Amino acid sequence: MKNINIYLDRARRLTHELFTQRFTKGADLEVGFIYDKIVPIPYEEAVNATFKPIKIGDCWAENWGCAWFKFKGEVPKEYQGQKVGVIIDIAGEGLYFKDGSPRVAITYKRDNHHHIGKAWVPLFDVAEGGEEIDLLFDAGANDLFGAKDEKYILKQAQVAYLNEDKYELNLDMRVLIALAEQLEQDSTRFQKVLYGLNEVCNLYKEGQGIKECLKITKELLSKPANASELTVYSIGHAHLDLAWLWPIRETRRKGGRTFSTALRMMDEFPEYKFGASQPQLYEWVKQDYPQLFEEVKEAVKAGRWELQGAMWVEPDMNISGGEALVRQCLYGKKLYMDEFGKDVRNLWLPDVFGYSAALPQILKKSGVDYFMTQKISWNETNKFPHHTFYWEGIDGTQILTHFLPTNDYNLANWPEQLRNASKRYAQSDVSDEFLNLYGIGDGGGGPGRLHIEFGKRQQNLEGTPKFKFAFAEEFFEKINQIPKEKLPTWVGELYLEYHRGTYTSQALMKKYNRLLELTLRDVEFLAVMANKMPKQEIDEIWKNTLLNQFHDILPGSSIKWAYEDAHKMSEENLTKLSEIKDDLMKNMFGEGDDAYYLVNSLSWDREELLVMEESEITVPVTIPAMGYVKIDKAELAQLHGVSKLDLDVVDFDFHLENNVLSIDFDSETGEIISMYDKEAHRETLKGKANTLLLWEDKPNNWDAWDINHFYLETTPEQAKLVSAKVISQSNDLVKVEMKFTVGESTITEIITLEENSRQLTIESEVDWKENRKMLRVAAETSIHKGEATYEIQYGSLKRPTHDNTSWDAAKFETAAHRFADLSEPDYGFALLNDCKYGHRIRDNVMELTLLRSPKYPDPDCDMRVHNFTFAYMPHMGDYTHSEVLQAAHELNSPVMIHLGGKESVSDRSCFRIEQNSANPAIQVKIETVKPSEDGKDTIIRLYETCGRPVDVTLFSETVWSKIVETNLLEAGDEVVAESTNCLDLGFTPYEIRTFRLIK
Repeated sequence: MKNINIYLDRARRLTHELFTQRFTKGADLEVGFIYDKIVPIPYEEAVNATFKPIKIGDCWAENWGCAWFKFKGEVPKEYQGQKVGVIIDIAGEGLYFKDGSPRVAITYKRDNHHHIGKAWVPLFDVAEGGEEIDLLFDAGANDLFGAKDEKYILKQAQVAYLNEDKYELNLDMRVLIALAEQLEQDSTRFQKVLYGLNEVCNLYKEGQGIKECLKITKELLSKPANASELTVYSIGHAHLDLAWLWPIRETRRKGGRTFSTALRMMDEFPEYKFGASQPQLYEWVKQDYPQLFEEVKEAVKAGRWELQGAMWVEPDMNISGGEALVRQCLYGKKLYMDEFGKDVRNLWLPDVFGYSAALPQILKKSGVDYFMTQKISWNETNKFPHHTFYWEGIDGTQILTHFLPTNDYNLANWPEQLRNASKRYAQSDVSDEFLNLYGIGDGGGGPGRLHIEFGKRQQNLEGTPKFKFAFAEEFFEKINQIPKEKLPTWVGELYLEYHRGTYTSQALMKKYNRLLELTLRDVEFLAVMANKMPKQEIDEIWKNTLLNQFHDILPGSSIKWAYEDAHKMSEENLTKLSEIKDDLMKNMFGEGDDAYYLVNSLSWDREELLVMEESEITVPVTIPAMGYVKIDKAELAQLHGVSKLDLDVVDFDFHLENNVLSIDFDSETGEIISMYDKEAHRETLKGKANTLLLWEDKPNNWDAWDINHFYLETTPEQAKLVSAKVISQSNDLVKVEMKFTVGESTITEIITLEENSRQLTIESEVDWKENRKMLRVAAETSIHKGEATYEIQYGSLKRPTHDNTSWDAAKFETAAHRFADLSEPDYGFALLNDCKYGHRIRDNVMELTLLRSPKYPDPDCDMRVHNFTFAYMPHMGDYTHSEVLQAAHELNSPVMIHLGGKESVSDRSCFRIEQNSANPAIQVKIETVKPSEDGKDTIIRLYETCGRPVDVTLFSETVWSKIVETNLLEAGDEVVAESTNCLDLGFTPYEIRTFRLIK
């Protein structure tokens, strides 16, 4: 019997020999360079600069250095008739410029298994010999995945020609060997492939028999695929993280490298098709490389380049707010339409960390019909059962969804990969095709020649699925023809059982995001009130905010440099918004110090207790829905209910009480040991609340990304109470300051209880100095319920509080926005927050994850002073019959206060909702009031909050000539009312509705 491995090893050795001989290399090129340690050098400066000589083996940069290289030489006469180019290896990334525009990129990236790199730059298809070589390259001292922590050496710069027969035979043999490795060894196909490969080795004879060898390999590759083989719709792709292990500065350069390389591959391969997502990336390329951008536009027009993904970036889906996801679609689709005249109808998210159950409705109402990802294949506990299916959101909307059965978005097109994906494809019984994204990604770059060559050889090859060069849109339209009843449906969130630490890491980034989303909302509402919209400035701030929602920035998984940039951008934008807000209020209320104008951007009347610090008084005040109330400064002290604030009280007997709650604290630990509801006559705690615990946090692999369940098997350190005192009180409120230490960190809490309030608010300041630790706060309630309610975008979601199944147990850390609630049918307990997302609710214990301290990829992650607020709120009724949503949104959207003097109207309500039920819960919230994108009208967006149908009436202070219902992108012409200031509306559970108000 033959030893099969001996024959395969023989073929592998010849394949390697062919690979090393595919180029005939000539003399080294003459090389010069210019260099800057930090800042990229503009092209205009480089072309006029004096270049310093450098030799092979010399160091040209350290991490993140920027340079330009000139390579000079001449094509040897003996290369006449050959395909001639250069081989350049600078140990970093480079981009060849010709006539002021990028042409093609080189990169240090090597794939050891497939030998896929980008160092060869072809120059002459048929050289005459003697041609002058004078090349200009922009260079970055980083590789595909950021800094290498080493010096960057000029490794190679040679003129060479391609030995095309050896190149072809190498590729043929690599595909055939890879195929043989996957075939059953007793199959006829395997025996014929093995025999043919051995014949190639016999006939090669140091290259003399290469023509005969190619006849054998081409014959073996010509055997057609079985009729029942699946078709692999394959699109060249370069997933490019807009920041990750590199800063945005470098991403912009990576965009030029990636896009130029894709265009050059199109020049070489007529069948090749490429696609790129993220309109933000296209905008950068337009700004930085305008000639290249025009080439991309031509490729799109010619049907060679696919625009992918309707959103501005590929954002995090757990933390980004609902309105932000709408704007991701609005700005994304607008750029594609404005620049290319194309409407992109797919959501392209190959690499984000879970998917909100609110997404199907947001997508469908934004003109998106298809959704693609693969990340759920990373689940560490449960295998997701479907690949092509309908995904149903919280409101019942369904969207056709495809999970890549390749389990990857960076495929090399290796036969093993395609065969395994075909075997894995769960819907192969009703679908004859699946989607494949191939090429080098994450750090960009996209397909190289070998990716495309592998695909060409498997278009119709016995033993592999049928590789098809195709756009993803063609694939989506194909699977859309499958009768809906033949595909499965998945209801609810697509929870990724991995990367749960991203709900918490880089806390300041998450806080800035929440602030920006809500401040943008306020400013747009004020712009409608003031009839003045600084649209250009607002658009720019929105785009910056959406950029920082990218799935490695907002989740907390990027390097320190990325956060320095993102924090600076966020701070500048918050300053701009503050200035715009002040300007709009001055426009409405004038300047002066005659009166306070208290503006409420929420869609219900607010009963607020305002603390006027300068006068040391507290003022109970009612502010109309989506409007304001005016309080004359001179009359402030005479207002009914005003009480003096005492700032000198220090005694604290570890008890707080108002007319609703009676609260006791443990004098030794500072924990809350009782929170008694005097109206309901029940204790809301079974154990203690405000228990601050420091846990071990050492995940197995992905430091900033992950929280592993085994932290629960360790013993946490409880924070120690240092001091407690009352710091202020009046008839309307009391504030207590408590200080704790835990680990190397200190915690200061300001605990506030107001009269008539069910909410105990805890403002926290943490000087965080830990190493791979996690700070959590826990409350052991007296509520018994098998599921809890969590706020998500445009609604809420119920999740189990038990571990009955592996699917339940895997959700040991989950995301929520402003609140989580645990309720029995008639009573509940809510946990509110102003900038936190990670939650754990098991049995009757509610936990909020406050801070983490991972050390990779940012060793200084969250090592700073943090300020945040959370609150406990026992309440009557379950969540859907309580005021939890109002309280959570009021905590996050403080009243806007302006000191002015112009406006004579004492109060005003621009919009309000009358709910046709006695339910204390706000079932319909006005989420957005903004000027329309065309600047002509007003847009108002509302959603149902409780998951129950309801009828409401929308009132406006203005009589509108027409009210038109639109989609989320403000498109639509259905007139629903004319000449009216009120509108009767019916909402289905969690329904989002948008209207254009025309004067």
